[in-house]
This record gives sequence, C-alpha cells and structure tokens, in this order.
Amino acid sequence: MAAAREGQQDPGTLAGALEEARRLDAVAARRTLAEAAALLPTDTVWRTVAAPALRALGAHWANTGTGLAAEHLATDVVRGWLHAALDTLGEPAEGPLIAIACGPFERHELGSLMLTLMLRERGVRTVYLGADAPLAALQEAASLPALHMLVGTATTAATIEALTAVADRFPPGTGPLIAYAGPGFASMEQVPAAAQGSAIYAGSDLVLVAATLSAHPSRRR
Repeated sequence: MAAAREGQQDPGTLAGALEEARRLDAVAARRTLAEAAALLPTDTVWRTVAAPALRALGAHWANTGTGLAAEHLATDVVRGWLHAALDTLGEPAEGPLIAIACGPFERHELGSLMLTLMLRERGVRTVYLGADAPLAALQEAASLPALHMLVGTATTAATIEALTAVADRFPPGTGPLIAYAGPGFASMEQVPAAAQGSAIYAGSDLVLVAATLSAHPSRRR
C-alpha cells in the first residue's frame, strides 16, 4: 500500500491495510501482503500482519454478524501468498522428509501452510498434504519408507482424536515419528496417553514449533 511505499513500515499499519478486505478489494489485499513480505521476514509478516488482520476480521464477523465475505476473501489472499511463497522457495532435494497435514475434519489450514513455509526456510524438506486430510491418507503417508516425520495439526477435539489413531497404528519403535501441533493441543502438557512413545507434542506457537521440528532428529525409527 501507499503507506509502505512512503516508508511507514509499521506492521500494525500493514495489518490495518489488509483489513481493508472489508471492501472486497482483492488486488489491494494482495498488494499489502506483497509489500509486507518485501519489508519483513516471513514469520514477522505472519505474526504481525496476516494473523492479526484475520483475527480482527473474524472478531468483527463474530460480534456483528457481518463481514463474512471479507474474512473469506482475506483468508484466500493469505492462502495464495503462502502457496506462492512455497513455490518460489522450492523444496530441498535432500534430507529427511517431513509431511505436514491438517488432520481429519480440520479446515483451518493457514497455520499448517505457514509451518511448511517456515520449515522450508530452515532448509527442511517438507511436503504439505492439505486440509481435512482423511485418516486413511495420513496412515498411508506414514507407512511410506521415505517419510521420516508426519506432523498433524488440529484446532478441535474431533481432529485430535483422529490424529491419535494414526499414532496408534505404529507402536513405539516402528514407523515415522509423529508430531502434533496447533491450538487444539494448547491445553495439553503432553500428547494423548494412547500415543505416548509414538508421538511428540511440538506446541502451538508456530515459531517454536518450527524450531522444535527443524532441530528434532527425525530419522525413521
């Protein structure tokens, strides 16, 4: 936006500009994110521009019953930015492979996409399996010898239960390492009891999750 071009690089200003999605101006919203990405590190764009704007739009809809179209537009713009950033960055040709997926019933995928991008920026070889990944798809991915870690994200109890079933299929000492992440687990100090020994809880803060997973010895057991 013009504010960024004039040197006003304050993330709050850029987040406010992104909230202008209320006007259903997709071009302006995409321009705002592009300019934020040119000025700030990727994780800062997410933490101080994209995420606050999305929260504000969601709160506006929850409080007033209006603005749902704007929230969906902004979500689509941020999703497009993340996919474009992943395409531009590319994927490392070597190294342990980590698959990231939103668990069954989980449609909130922006955090998972951001985690994929942050790991790629740290040189980790990652693949994103999408939103609402069926249990059978996750179990199939976890069975592939090439996969060293499967990361499942969740915001709801139903998704947590489904993800636990993936770990149940691989007793300790077999299969890939399975990691849980996301605000659905925020109240837990550890992974569900049924999954202990087969999985780790990586946290809900994306920066900390990326640091934990990129440093973890993700060799297949």
